[in-house]
Amino acid sequence: MLNYEYDVALSFAGEDRAHAEALAELLREDEYRVFYDEYERAGLWGVNLYNHLSSVYRDKARYCVMFLSEHYALNLWTNRERESAQERAFRESEEYILPIRIDDTEIPGISSTVGYLDLREMSITEIYRLLVEKLTGERSVSTTDSAQREINYWTQRILIDPDNAEPYFGRGRAKAGSGQYVEAIADYDKAIRIKPDFAEAYTSRGLAKVEREQYEEALVDYDKAIDLQSDLWQAYYNRGAARMMLSQHRPALNDFSRAIELKPDDAEVYNSLGLVRNILGCPEAAIGDFDKAIELDPNHVRAYTTRGLAKDRLGRLQEAKADLEKASELAEQQGLTDLRDLAEAFLYEIESRGRS
Repeated sequence: MLNYEYDVALSFAGEDRAHAEALAELLREDEYRVFYDEYERAGLWGVNLYNHLSSVYRDKARYCVMFLSEHYALNLWTNRERESAQERAFRESEEYILPIRIDDTEIPGISSTVGYLDLREMSITEIYRLLVEKLTGERSVSTTDSAQREINYWTQRILIDPDNAEPYFGRGRAKAGSGQYVEAIADYDKAIRIKPDFAEAYTSRGLAKVEREQYEEALVDYDKAIDLQSDLWQAYYNRGAARMMLSQHRPALNDFSRAIELKPDDAEVYNSLGLVRNILGCPEAAIGDFDKAIELDPNHVRAYTTRGLAKDRLGRLQEAKADLEKASELAEQQGLTDLRDLAEAFLYEIESRGRS
């Protein structure tokens, strides 16, 4: 392996600095070498930034983490950073660019088929854990300490700028990621009081309420998020999931369908749509949804399981057994023992019926 000057180089627009800084702090505290401009002030003083930054993003880091957003797309410096990183990516067979989406803005040269993480769905702590797995090749990273450090980071930001909604939202995401749902809801409340049109804060508060089984209250938050931002696919998806918990299957079907219109490349949405279609007595249509989920994510354990159940419902027993066996195999590989046991229980039930 080459000896790079940096483990990670962060590329971001100034408007998205808070997210990049939170990740940079976690990396630096764990003694990873991170290129983050605020850490490089002395080194950048007086140098030709065009040439220097091109060299950093093309040659000097093991990975380049990009925070993609509408601001990123419009910024001249981030476009230069991206072009330098892409020059490196084009000449190497291994992944180098690790994109993080802040919104759905299309970025030139970043294909929609490239695997990315979504900051609307994950906290910085969760992203940090996955980044460390990339760097170390191990899955033994504990999130407890890094989650608390992220919470501390956002708390310091709040002390500096108490009238800004973003730090409250960031701290709420970090608290929710560590299971502190009551505290997370309190932070989302504060973010919404400061910024009443904060659609993503309503969506995140709804998620925290679902974790507390407050489904009706969560629906109110999702409704508000959709009123504020009608193209927010996560709000439709999460509202559909909450409606499923309340056995509101027809409205859930509509929500999942709308989510797919807005986000046609998400395997989890297709799987959820298939699940509700199967419940509503449409197993053939459900199988089509599960097929699409598996096409998008060939390692999707739940899609194989639910497709197997739909095929069982149609009497296609051998195909059903094959899907459940595949689900069990994938779950074992991924360390998902609960899903493995569930698939094997369904498989046992089918085989028992065949012997009776």
